[in-house]
Amino acid sequence: MAAGDQQKGNAPLGAVVDPATVRHCRAPIDDAFARGAILLADGEARQGGLMPARIRHALDELERVQTDIGRVVSRTDDRKRHDLIDCRRRLAVQITEVNHLAEQWLAELARPDLLQAYRDHFSKMRSASAMHQASWPAVRLTEKTPEYEASAATLRSANHEFIHWVRATLDQF
Repeated sequence: MAAGDQQKGNAPLGAVVDPATVRHCRAPIDDAFARGAILLADGEARQGGLMPARIRHALDELERVQTDIGRVVSRTDDRKRHDLIDCRRRLAVQITEVNHLAEQWLAELARPDLLQAYRDHFSKMRSASAMHQASWPAVRLTEKTPEYEASAATLRSANHEFIHWVRATLDQF
């Protein structure tokens, strides 16, 4: 749905007044996601005061997958390798989802500077992920050496910086 001036009768949604209103409206949605709600339907994010809920939800899910990876890595059972491979698959899907949504939203904002900054942050995070996975293929996933720990720490840092940047950018709108 497009947002606009409801008094003109050409838009089903009115503009949100300011960022404080956006945060107020966003609070129950964020609370629902924190309690395990799943997004079933949503309109496309648009510039202005409408909240890009789908991107936030995708970032939340990306963080959940990363947390799951951390839990699985600390295990020592026979299913560890299998579960890590599954987590890597889920991570790839979620990274793709975040990228798709963020690219679309930033393109709609018509802010090439923000789009380029996003791509720089995304590339750094993706490169760290690719290097980690290349260094630690599935056959080595049960190893937990100092080299693995250093690689994982670099990856966590890149992921954290990327997510933080995207959230900070979303908060500006």
